[in-house]
Amino acid sequence: MDLAAARRLEPTTVKGKVRPLERGHAENIGIEGRYFGNVGDVDGDVMYRTEIHDEPSHSISKQTAPNSVAYTVCSKQRSPARRSHLRQTWHMTSPSTLDWYGCATFRLKTADLTIFLDAYIDRVPSAAGTGLTADDIDECDWIVVGHSHFDHLWGAERIAKNTGATIICSYESVRVMEQAGVPTDQLICVAGGETIELGNGVKVSVYPSQHSCVWSHSQMGQPDQVCIGELGVTWHEQQERMADLMRYLQEETAPEVVAHIVAGAPGHSERGDGGALVFLFETPDGSLFFQDTSGHWSGVLRDIRPDVAILGAAGRGNIDGEPVQGSLAQFVARQADLLRPKKVILGHHDDWLPGFSIPTDTAPIREELGRVVPTTSMIEMGYLESMAIFD
Repeated sequence: MDLAAARRLEPTTVKGKVRPLERGHAENIGIEGRYFGNVGDVDGDVMYRTEIHDEPSHSISKQTAPNSVAYTVCSKQRSPARRSHLRQTWHMTSPSTLDWYGCATFRLKTADLTIFLDAYIDRVPSAAGTGLTADDIDECDWIVVGHSHFDHLWGAERIAKNTGATIICSYESVRVMEQAGVPTDQLICVAGGETIELGNGVKVSVYPSQHSCVWSHSQMGQPDQVCIGELGVTWHEQQERMADLMRYLQEETAPEVVAHIVAGAPGHSERGDGGALVFLFETPDGSLFFQDTSGHWSGVLRDIRPDVAILGAAGRGNIDGEPVQGSLAQFVARQADLLRPKKVILGHHDDWLPGFSIPTDTAPIREELGRVVPTTSMIEMGYLESMAIFD
């Protein structure tokens, strides 16, 4: 039975309010079908007259709750055997939405799935944020983590424990999560090049990436600050500068910041970033690119064409292993030029760790995006502002 050929005629019995479907599509996957689309509010039980091919009358009965409304479709005029053969299930969902939890952590809800992009939610009392912790998350199916620093990975171990979610992350992040007590059957190791089926028509592809040149500064600068030089800095020199940065964080920041960093140790690799990753989600509504730190391989990004891109906007950008020669605003615009998304959403740009991070003035980024990629719009999200991202 081709579900795409099904059409709704009129309600026979309606209890509650029904707003007609605005958009969506259907795919036939055998006896059970799934319909993903933009469904209006449905209150109460709903019965419809429908017509599917030569079947003139069927019933549709509501089976589940809001956000994921499942309907069973079966003939009312055939024998029990025929009714059983015709039985179909449609799962109707709201449009894909995105919530920002601060720093580089987002929640994607799509096709009945809840996916966390990074897992860092806890904050020091003086920092901007949601007021939540990772312990407050009670619904999650998947977690992807871009690299092994605490401001991205810490919290994944608790979300996985509370919800049973599976974590997709680098081999180093998997090692850290195993030490934190996450069972191995809730961990998927990736290094770039993998595509993972998440269910309900959603999949994620993983690509290798670069971390921002965090070794090149102490406190972060504004995005219009131009940085030149420091090319060809060796690994050993970078490690020495990272040690200087850690001394700065321990000696020059507030005691609450130091305590917060110590508390985040279960979600942090002492060996470095573990190899940064970026992710491309393909959903029934559209595609979403996720990057949690300001770095990239040019050859990787130029072949990806997402509808929406979340781009890291903090620190000094890393292009193919070298620090950007210019400003962060120019770096972000360069990335958007490579990806050519319809929308750009910024991440990592709030004051998540006072004394190291800063409240970022996003105006220079918006101005540079408008100059380089005028067809791409920049979206600034507030905390926990659920946004339909593919509209």
